[in-house]
Amino acid sequence: MKETAYDTIVLGGGISGLVAAYSHQKKGKKVLLLEASDKLGGVIETIIKEGYRLEQGPNSILTNAELQQLMEELGIAPKIRKNESIASTRYLLFKDMPLKMKPDWTFFKSGFLTPSMVWAFLTELFRKKSTLKEESIASFIRRRLNADILNRMINPLVTGIYAGDPEKLSLRATFKKLYAMEQDYGSLVGAMFKRDKNAHKREAMSFDKGLITLIDALGATLNHVKLNTVVTAVKSLNEGFNISYNSNGKTADFVGKEIVSTLPAPIFSNICSFLEPDLAKEIAAIEYAPMMLLYLAYPTGAVGQALDGFGYLNAQQENQPYLGGIWTSAIFPEVAKKGTHLFTLFVGGVHNKAILTKPKEAIIKAKLAFEKHMNISSETTFQHHYVVEKAIPQFNLGYYKLMEKVDAVEKSYPGFQISGNWRTGVAIGDCVAGNL
Repeated sequence: MKETAYDTIVLGGGISGLVAAYSHQKKGKKVLLLEASDKLGGVIETIIKEGYRLEQGPNSILTNAELQQLMEELGIAPKIRKNESIASTRYLLFKDMPLKMKPDWTFFKSGFLTPSMVWAFLTELFRKKSTLKEESIASFIRRRLNADILNRMINPLVTGIYAGDPEKLSLRATFKKLYAMEQDYGSLVGAMFKRDKNAHKREAMSFDKGLITLIDALGATLNHVKLNTVVTAVKSLNEGFNISYNSNGKTADFVGKEIVSTLPAPIFSNICSFLEPDLAKEIAAIEYAPMMLLYLAYPTGAVGQALDGFGYLNAQQENQPYLGGIWTSAIFPEVAKKGTHLFTLFVGGVHNKAILTKPKEAIIKAKLAFEKHMNISSETTFQHHYVVEKAIPQFNLGYYKLMEKVDAVEKSYPGFQISGNWRTGVAIGDCVAGNL
């Protein structure tokens, strides 16, 4: 059975799909959004559990100009909750202790910054620009700086964003600004002196009721949304596209002049019948890092570590059972019950996929290590965890070439847009900018 035709049908109700539907509807089009689950938001979900407010996905949003514009259009800018001023202070785990990344006496005497690292920064300006079209993050940092900077500074940064492997991740597809800095200025240090000081200042923020505020505001603007609707096939017609779906056991079809797919790569590759088989296999093979969010709360007096920062990340060489932790209630005090501190640990990533098969063991190891690093003297007052099997797409070597093939599909099928975080970037701001 064929149902009413729409100007635009959006597949997927995560942040990318919501923004795409909002943008097309704003242009006066009749838009339908289809979502397989029973809720909107995808990995963005705010819940209240035993008096604690938890983000079962991104903990905060790093703003950009497009996101700022969207929040103002939706009327939720007054609900923005900026983090405490201490959030600009970051730590890295070094020799089993959180080390503040601040140029003071404690930092310099720690041994974190070696003479070879200092020399690498001082001489980076004089190194030749590469003609390589693509290289890994690790290769780029070793070439322009050195291995110590890669291991101690860049590795944990990669961990915090992608939970991935810098030896495999493509610089051009991930740290696009670093790639452009070398291409445009021939040097990272030189580019820093010439950067645009008037550019939009990016800062982490949330809302007074959590990130679900953004999802609810977008959802409230849409006229046509179908939840619990699994798309099973997308076919190209002479004019427009046909969407086959299953909703609560019933199958039917929609016809749309335009399609915007924001589905995860493996699902997308499986439902588009007009993709070349080899390309479909390439898209289906995109690696995703699994992630467990482990929430732990302790009495305020039981935490020995000073909570004067955002949290800390762990370099791979530290060989820890978790990737890092956010001092959640230090930056957003209202999320925790009075008299307690709430923390969010990140466990998993491409180097620890055991969280999918042995979650209890992973929790025990991460919790014990965290309590040691934070000098905690009490048991938890609250504990909860949440696992996302395919959390973060990995933009590994060869990714930009794959994206060029996907671009070619869009050109071959006018009206067919392929989006989602595996296309635009993994940050919420990237998903917003890529779909407005």
